[in-house]
Amino acid sequence: MKLITKTALIYGISTFLIVILSGTISYYLLDIKIETRVDNRLILEKETIQKKINRNPAISITTYNSERIQIDTLISLETEFNDDSIYTLYIQDEIDNKLNEVRALKSTINFSGKPFLITIKRGLEETTLFAKNLFYIFLITFTLMFAILILIQIFFFRNVWKPFYETLSTLKKSNFHKETVVFNKTNTKEFNELNNELSDFSKRTRDTFTLQRQYSENLSHELLTPLAIIRSKTELLLQAPNLSEEDLHNIDSIIQTVGRLNKVNQGLILLSKIENNQFIDKEIINIKELLNESLENFEDQIRIKHLQIRLDLAPNFELNSNPTLLTILVSNLIKNSIFHNVDNGDVKIILQNNLLIIKNTGVVNKKSDEHFFNRFVSDKPSENSIGLGLSIAKRICDLSGYEITYESSDNQHEISISF
Repeated sequence: MKLITKTALIYGISTFLIVILSGTISYYLLDIKIETRVDNRLILEKETIQKKINRNPAISITTYNSERIQIDTLISLETEFNDDSIYTLYIQDEIDNKLNEVRALKSTINFSGKPFLITIKRGLEETTLFAKNLFYIFLITFTLMFAILILIQIFFFRNVWKPFYETLSTLKKSNFHKETVVFNKTNTKEFNELNNELSDFSKRTRDTFTLQRQYSENLSHELLTPLAIIRSKTELLLQAPNLSEEDLHNIDSIIQTVGRLNKVNQGLILLSKIENNQFIDKEIINIKELLNESLENFEDQIRIKHLQIRLDLAPNFELNSNPTLLTILVSNLIKNSIFHNVDNGDVKIILQNNLLIIKNTGVVNKKSDEHFFNRFVSDKPSENSIGLGLSIAKRICDLSGYEITYESSDNQHEISISF
């Protein structure tokens, strides 16, 4: 969920709850206020009748009886009400049979020195209806205000956070390894501070990367000379007379180790070039032809291990990619399926629907599948393997936007690439 949406949602929900809560409280307070006002009117009406009786004691008491007012003779003085009694009752309407809420006052008045029971009623229907209508008006008004405020907030937040999204867009488009990223100035202090810190971070990252790249390149280059010297000197030792079989074996082991070190050095240089994104040229490549060319390069190894190669290749599948990287990727995967295979094993290569699958037999994988593409991870070290081939393949796929996966079951291994 976007920050603007989340902020507007939080603001909207809190505002909505506040409106509902305040509206409900206001309704009940208004209802209590109306009820109190009606009660005061009932008491005032009783006092007014008492005053009229006092001014004109000759008038008949029944004169004041009406639909709302009823005056009855008390049965005894013991039933005299000392205090006014006000309560709510519900009277059924004769027209629509609807129950109407009524407030009633029951009290006593004096007429010619005798107490009489008086009951005065006043309906709450109109006042209650007024309160409900007022409440509905309140809700409608605040709902409209709420909707308008939400729209204003979304528009306002979008403009306030616009510099943030511009910064985010700049970060996505930038390459810290190649350039120092510069951000636009804004009229918001916090965003300017963020942009300044990101610019400084970009510069430090670029400087650090440049130093590390120079160090790795220099180290790899400097290693080539001593490795070449060691190899040449060791080969000269092979020509020395009177060498024992053990000496020959040790010298051969040194030569193989130096060769392995040279391959590791070349692999690390290749990884460094891939990390530095030095392979940028692209062209249309036929994957079937590339697979066949790679298999031809390993014909001797295939024949020595008596491997059965089965192909199911789409003839016209092409990719727009860097030819060097794609050749290295395909070559490493085929080499892995051959050199880590068993004698009389098989290799099956499937190319269909933007998907390349390479299946091969081999020893049971004792390592976790999730670590398969890590550097220098191998169950069975081989003189032909330097432990970087699959790591290089994984990095090429990541750089090119391909998805590579590995699965194993018993002695079956499968690598899939989704282009």
